[in-house]
Amino acid sequence: MQRQLPLLFVLPFALACSSEVYFNMGSGWLSTNLKTVYIDTCSVTLATMKVDSVQTNNQSVMLVGRYRDVNAYSGSQLAGTITATSFAEIQRADAVSEIANNAEFDSIVVEMRFSGTYAGDTTKNMHLKIFHLAERINNEASEVQSFYNTNSFRTEDAPLAEAEFPVRPHNTNWTTTGGIPVEPVRIKLPDSIGIDLFDKIRKGTEEVTNADNFAKYFKGFAFKAGDGVNQIVGLKADSTFKMILHYHIREDFVVNRTLSFSINTARQFNNIAADRSETPLEFTPLDKEIPASSSGNQAYLAAGDGLYVKADFPTIPDLARLSDYGSVERAVLELKPVVGTYETVPLPRTLNVYAVSESGESESILNDAQNIPLTGNLVEDFMSREKTYYSFDITSFVQNQVFAQANQKMYLAIRLPMSDMQKTVARLALGDSSHSLQIGTQYASNKAVLKLYYNMYNEPR
Repeated sequence: MQRQLPLLFVLPFALACSSEVYFNMGSGWLSTNLKTVYIDTCSVTLATMKVDSVQTNNQSVMLVGRYRDVNAYSGSQLAGTITATSFAEIQRADAVSEIANNAEFDSIVVEMRFSGTYAGDTTKNMHLKIFHLAERINNEASEVQSFYNTNSFRTEDAPLAEAEFPVRPHNTNWTTTGGIPVEPVRIKLPDSIGIDLFDKIRKGTEEVTNADNFAKYFKGFAFKAGDGVNQIVGLKADSTFKMILHYHIREDFVVNRTLSFSINTARQFNNIAADRSETPLEFTPLDKEIPASSSGNQAYLAAGDGLYVKADFPTIPDLARLSDYGSVERAVLELKPVVGTYETVPLPRTLNVYAVSESGESESILNDAQNIPLTGNLVEDFMSREKTYYSFDITSFVQNQVFAQANQKMYLAIRLPMSDMQKTVARLALGDSSHSLQIGTQYASNKAVLKLYYNMYNEPR
């Protein structure tokens, strides 16, 4: 006996089908009561959420610049204007006692190398200003502290030095692959700073006798964006960072010498501030999340100040109404970066996914079938940007949610890896299941899709 299924047509999603493998909506029951259907129209609702702060010290990278985040094609506002300022304590050199009395000062410079991270227009020069700190980072030398994107320290009013230089974010090493030397970013500091430091070291004054005294005397630097900057760059804050004191000794001939000061990575951190006024992402003190429906059907992840995406699937419970008995065979979530949002900010290579209780009191990272954490399989289509997407096998999550009780409901939190959150300016805009963006006279669609394979069994009628 054949029976039609009118119930399916009143559900909030439709069933896509394959005439060869999957159940055909236009046909009746065939010789078996067990069928598998393919569904790709479940609603995917997204929202942008925000953490209070992100720890940014001890990451071996300095983030510096200012970047106004807009869609490269439509010009629409995205995540606001992001400003990155790096604070760093300089360590006393171990060889401070080696400067001879007959030595003469030459110059003092800061040398840095690119870390590889960037956002914005890298075809234009970076304008960087270096300020001397007016207060010490972590005033108690023996106290161990963590520093966050919200922390800041006072600087002197006028910059010590400033410079413009080409941005070459991928020149991170000493030489190119062809063995060609790569010059570091080199900024000359005022002679007055160098002479004062040089004289104190040569005379062995109290300020340079130990690390604590040196930190009180030479408090450190703040690296800030200069005028007209629309880019953020990463500079290494590891052993490649050097403040170099150049001097010479006159003997039978001139002998050039240097004394290098390194950075204290534990007391180097990045302040990341976002001005989102007059953007869809302007959080108020009462906002826990901003629905994608209120921000152009887009949700955002952002490093530095900690934006991440909440994904929910309100129609999943309706799967239980499809048949007498049913089970999820496979569920794959595809999230698509919005066209025009990653021309000047590279796509993150990895995303993490967590299952979070509705109360937010518990969460767990999602694993694949081999019990390996999901990282998002990024598929890039350079010809058609609308076909670029991240995919996540969330079968186990959906299986648990189909028959979950009200107090067991969970959502997905999609986040950048912590290492990216702490030391990059990565940003990602994702479309929800209703996304459509007008660019000139054309429309681009980067809709989120949940692809389901659902086993249905009905009792014989």
